[in-house]
Amino acid sequence: EPPKPKRLVLSNYWFGSLKSTVEVASAGHHAVLVVKTAHSQFPNKFFQEKMKAFPGGIWTNGSHDT
Repeated sequence: EPPKPKRLVLSNYWFGSLKSTVEVASAGHHAVLVVKTAHSQFPNKFFQEKMKAFPGGIWTNGSHDT
């Protein structure tokens, strides 16, 4: 049986949340979502700690293993 195709979800901040990200990843798809930094469930503290020694202009992406 051929593998199911993965879809790419692109969204603005209206749908960009941690819950949306997990749901898309759990369905086996990929997403590019704008997540508000003031969102209560966004791991802002984690990213600040991880990236404090990074040079300026570095971008990050997250992944979720299902």
